[in-house]
Amino acid sequence: MSQQASTINKLSDLDLAIIKDMVDSEHNAVSKLGLIEYDIVRLNEEKTKLVTLIKQLSEAKNKKLKDLEEKYGPGGLNIDTGEFTSRR
Repeated sequence: MSQQASTINKLSDLDLAIIKDMVDSEHNAVSKLGLIEYDIVRLNEEKTKLVTLIKQLSEAKNKKLKDLEEKYGPGGLNIDTGEFTSRR
């Protein structure tokens, strides 16, 4: 078997600068993507907390409305004025 000799060529300063700039740009893009993924995880956690809170608030509101119906009878509540109109 014969071995071929390797030839080493030096890139021009311009070519090297272009490649370095591309590598840096690629690393920056990967870093930004990582930050976006982290934000997505954090936002999904916040979304889950808010959905849970909305469910809890809705359940509490419905319970209070049921309590008011037992107290005042069936009717309608004007939340702006606080007036309850009975349907008896």
